[in-house]
Amino acid sequence: MSSKNRLWSWIIIISLTLIWGSTFIMLKKALTVYSPEQVFAGRMMIAALALAYWSIPALRRIERRYWLPLVGFALISNFVVTLLYATAQTRIDSAVNGILNTLTPLMTLLVGVIFYKQRMRTLQGLGLILGLIGTLVLVVKAQNGEIGVINWFAVLTILATFCNGLTANMFKFNLAGLPAVSIVAVSFLIVFPIAIFEAFRTDMFVQMANHDPGFTATGYLILLGLLGNALGLFLIGKLIQLSSPVFASMTTYLVPLLALLWGFLDGEQIGLYQIGAMGLILISVFIVDRFDKPSQPETA
Repeated sequence: MSSKNRLWSWIIIISLTLIWGSTFIMLKKALTVYSPEQVFAGRMMIAALALAYWSIPALRRIERRYWLPLVGFALISNFVVTLLYATAQTRIDSAVNGILNTLTPLMTLLVGVIFYKQRMRTLQGLGLILGLIGTLVLVVKAQNGEIGVINWFAVLTILATFCNGLTANMFKFNLAGLPAVSIVAVSFLIVFPIAIFEAFRTDMFVQMANHDPGFTATGYLILLGLLGNALGLFLIGKLIQLSSPVFASMTTYLVPLLALLWGFLDGEQIGLYQIGAMGLILISVFIVDRFDKPSQPETA
């Protein structure tokens, strides 16, 4: 990576940290009024409308060979991931959701090894193990003084990070020939009909009209769509094209710290076990990043 690209990469990482570090608390506030399906519908409609200026002209410029991976990318990143995070946060704290999101770089590496035939170094394997241990601390919670009760809603967030790792690799290897803005804008346009259907199916507009006006759940929903989805996904796509999928997911170094801070300010209980688990995951991410050397996937 050139020095110029590295500078821009870090500028984007800081911007994404501020955006995504605040996403989990905004999601928590939006869920006080809306269901996970309504949160998905609202975010996607807002993002699609915000990027329509770029998405509609881009439709004519996309070659046929890109459409299948682009549709897959759109459904996974915008539909599946959004629903998983929202559903998970109905039963876990925003801080825990933010900490578990730190698994994204590890999942990015794992997906690259499994599906894109990238090499994994021995120390990167050690990093994955440490990350797994930290994850288990958060997923297997204590109840009545005993350990062994699995929080299945936390598992949904883990599945979301796996999907993040998959789309990061898709962006780099399957969609590399397309401009980042075209990929992001069209991906929201693809799920726009699904969002409209979900909005009417769940009476989202009725819900929106009946709750108190002001900067409440609807305001947070708008911010999630504009920042967390439209701007955030564009920036991460640009970052991946400037660097590598694993380097791009380094935003998760600082995102959980900001998520913890927001959770603490909102009255969530932050325990030492959560901080310790986050520390283990961050160490594992550091190990994976330290020995990451971007390369093209091996051919069969």
